[in-house]
Amino acid sequence: MITFRRLAWASLLLVTCGCQTARYAVQPAESHPALDTEALPSLSHVMLLPVPQPVAPDPLRQSAAAPQPVGRAYATDEVLPEWTAVLTRYLATHDRLAADDWDVGFGASLQAALSQLTQVSVRGHAHFWHQQGEAVRQATEAARTLSATPDLQAARHAFGHLSPILLAWSDTFGWPAALGLRVYTCGMATGVPAGGIWLQQTGAVRNPYYGAPMLACGAQASGIPMLESSADHQH
Repeated sequence: MITFRRLAWASLLLVTCGCQTARYAVQPAESHPALDTEALPSLSHVMLLPVPQPVAPDPLRQSAAAPQPVGRAYATDEVLPEWTAVLTRYLATHDRLAADDWDVGFGASLQAALSQLTQVSVRGHAHFWHQQGEAVRQATEAARTLSATPDLQAARHAFGHLSPILLAWSDTFGWPAALGLRVYTCGMATGVPAGGIWLQQTGAVRNPYYGAPMLACGAQASGIPMLESSADHQH
């Protein structure tokens, strides 16, 4: 009796396990519908879509029409009269220093011309003078000294600090042909920048830093546009 019952329970257990096994059996692949991969979006394509960029404000946006401060791009009819006036008064100052005959009146005239120049708008580059702020400050300070000091050596020192600034501006505004300018240097000049340069009109060398004792000491500078190609060094 006991053996019969055990056999009956064993049979029932086998049937039950078989049903559970059949319930969770993996179906053949062909019984599942095929996966349509073409219908799925491509993840790589989605990730590579361009991201909209914000529009830069006008001051930061590059423009092909923006002026480029190269060479004499800003030499205009509006600036040329005032620029010529500054150079003319500068040359008069040079002549007085070279002649050892200084007069503050020449410095005052140069200061007034310089003030007028820096108030003229430069066509195509409205912020030119703002960008030249430090140069304008130094040039104004030198011109103010020239207009105030009766001391010859102090005037020469101020003249030496003004000269390289005007030379730099000449690369923007150009050389007024009628003035016949040349650029000279004096390696013996002390206390002035750029090796003691100065601008003067064509003719004999006239050193403004030493006057009569070394009037002819000067070398024509190279690498700067000249009206004549000769570069004589006289002593």
